[in-house]
Amino acid sequence: MKKITYVTGNWAKIKSAKQYLEPLGYEVEQIKMEVPELQEDSIEEVAKYSAKWASEKLQKDVLKNDSGLCVDALNG
Repeated sequence: MKKITYVTGNWAKIKSAKQYLEPLGYEVEQIKMEVPELQEDSIEEVAKYSAKWASEKLQKDVLKNDSGLCVDALNG
């Protein structure tokens, strides 16, 4: 079985990942760690930075899920 290391403290994200990935033959390993989060306009840049940071600290590939709220009335 292949293993995916998911960096999150959110139990709901782990539950969801396991629901979708375990039937495909992936074991989901959870690692809770504080990861610096950039304050950027691009959610993609925030996610890339935090995933790269965690991957370098753990010396392995990781999955990191970031999301954001964009409000057009507040200029995004």
